[in-house]
Amino acid sequence: MVAATTLVKTARTLAGLSRSQLAALAGVPASTVTRIEAGSVDPTTGMLDRILMAAGYQLDSSLMVLSDPAAVAAARSVLDPASGLADFPGVGAWLDRWRNAKLVVRDPETGALVARSERELARRAGLSARLSSRPGAQSYQRMTNCAATANRLRSLGVNWPLPAASQPTALSPALTLLGRSSTSTTRTPLRRRWTWFRKLIAAGRSH
Repeated sequence: MVAATTLVKTARTLAGLSRSQLAALAGVPASTVTRIEAGSVDPTTGMLDRILMAAGYQLDSSLMVLSDPAAVAAARSVLDPASGLADFPGVGAWLDRWRNAKLVVRDPETGALVARSERELARRAGLSARLSSRPGAQSYQRMTNCAATANRLRSLGVNWPLPAASQPTALSPALTLLGRSSTSTTRTPLRRRWTWFRKLIAAGRSH
């Protein structure tokens, strides 16, 4: 999370305002802006929003999913002390949080941190380090039907001899080549459906 001092200083600089000018627009003492930029005071959300709006900006208040790999490292350092992850950056902060929440406690005999519930500790660590929210992660969505898949393949440059997938009978020509009816509602096992789909692609490329 970007610190308030950076947000205020950046917004003021981009707006071309002095500290006194920004303070006057926000209706706060000039010393308030100076102290925030110096990092000597941590403004409330309301105060920060007020100052940023005076500079022509606003906070993005949407929630973002947390994805901190240090959470997983912290959990592993407890569940598997031999992992050597106790010194991983950020692990100490997570262990402090979990001690405060009574998720981990000190073993009275060994002094080592132990989980009160290994399953709960692993679950909490996973929620705090979602793979899908890490930088560079990509999401994929399964196509809802073969027609949509065919249309997508054609958009990627695959030689696909079908009309637009938006038409109800879009798959009829290719299905006819395989001796199948496009109106059939019989569900086939996953292996058979995959084999059929590969034949469908081969048939499309050969035309």
